Amino acid sequence: VGIAEEHAVGLASGLAKRGLKPVVAVYSSFLQRSLDQIIHDVALQKINVVFAIDRAGVVGSDGPTHHGVFDVGFLRMVPGMVCMAAADGAELEAMVDKSFEFSCPVSIRYPRGKTTQDREKVVIETGKSFVCREGKDVVFFCLGPMKEQGLEASDILAKEGISAGVVSARFIKPLDTEFLLSLVGKVKVVCTVEDNVLSAGFGSAVLEFYQEQKVLDKVLLLSYGFPDEFVVAGERDQLFAQYGLDAQSLAGKVKQAFKGLPGI
Repeated sequence: VGIAEEHAVGLASGLAKRGLKPVVAVYSSFLQRSLDQIIHDVALQKINVVFAIDRAGVVGSDGPTHHGVFDVGFLRMVPGMVCMAAADGAELEAMVDKSFEFSCPVSIRYPRGKTTQDREKVVIETGKSFVCREGKDVVFFCLGPMKEQGLEASDILAKEGISAGVVSARFIKPLDTEFLLSLVGKVKVVCTVEDNVLSAGFGSAVLEFYQEQKVLDKVLLLSYGFPDEFVVAGERDQLFAQYGLDAQSLAGKVKQAFKGLPGI
């Protein structure tokens, strides 16, 4: 179908209705063109179309037209969607396999760039995150490849005497609510990190859940992502540093917030 994204999703809907398992592989920034078809032709029909969302997050010198920083918000609002984010090649491979088990639309977001594939086969459980590193003071709840920034920030904080855990969230929707509740009273700070705009993003989903559970007085929730503006052109590492999403910046912000808590 070339670059006719709306038609691609409509065609995938028809294929799924006939019993096939179609995958719509598309850049994040171009998937937004087909939001109407995602809602009307796929989600309302409750069928298993898989959206493989390439170029999720910032993409480098292609700039604002190609940064994929909106898909988390416009997909998680769609009823019946399952939304995943891969931290590395092993998670992506497992998520693709997992996506065909559902009877509903599924999205898998992953960034532009290289990935490591040196892990053993990953097992994906619906709505379950993966603990990469335990921590007793702070937990970085990271979306997709932001796990790497979380691990680096954890190393920096360890030198300051702050124990920071790191978690690969894996699922945007459904959230790992059981794990999120287990953190309340266990750690002082939960920090969401995403390569998406904060507005209606992954951090917002966690905030909504904690607010619903009335636990925001028991844990400090910090959310980091891109601001409410069009992100400028630049390489990924450069943009992470510019927007305060690199490991050094994250560690500094969390340290400041942690040190300011009562009793610390």
